[in-house]
Amino acid sequence: MQRSAGPVAFWLVPSEPIRAVLSTCIESFASKYTAPAFTPHVTLMTGHCSEPVSTQSCERVLARAAEGSPPFEVRVSGASHSDFFFKTVFLEIAPDDALTALRERVRAEFEAAGGIISDKPFEPHLSLIYKRASEAERHEIVSEVVAPEVIVCDALAVVVPSSAGWEDVAAWRELRREPLGG
Repeated sequence: MQRSAGPVAFWLVPSEPIRAVLSTCIESFASKYTAPAFTPHVTLMTGHCSEPVSTQSCERVLARAAEGSPPFEVRVSGASHSDFFFKTVFLEIAPDDALTALRERVRAEFEAAGGIISDKPFEPHLSLIYKRASEAERHEIVSEVVAPEVIVCDALAVVVPSSAGWEDVAAWRELRREPLGG
């Protein structure tokens, strides 16, 4: 049984075929702009486990949170960029009741399992590249984005960073993925 103490992230994962389209976009930007590739996702929340949390604990958190939520659409309100590493270039996700409800279910289940939730505000987005880039380079990347209007999401995942931290994107490890709807 794998055990992980420290930071964790809970993701909402797009379904196929849009996941493949987004993966291709992320991989293309990663190759063109010398950046790491990663799984397309919307981060629902991040947190910290003060004690080791087993893969089984994460499975229970995801299973309980996913059970009450069928797959659903999130609306994309545009593409944007920032100087924050984890929002270098991203798709803005419009506020949504189903998204907020799912986030609250994950929060409640994680806290019940002894997890500590980050106090960062919830700013739903789907990143397309992680890179320290100049404003001009970020503008260039945004100009290449063809944003879908909606993204159907059908799974939750729990992810941990390497001992080097979250910026070591290539070393992120997905502990578990759970389909929505149980």
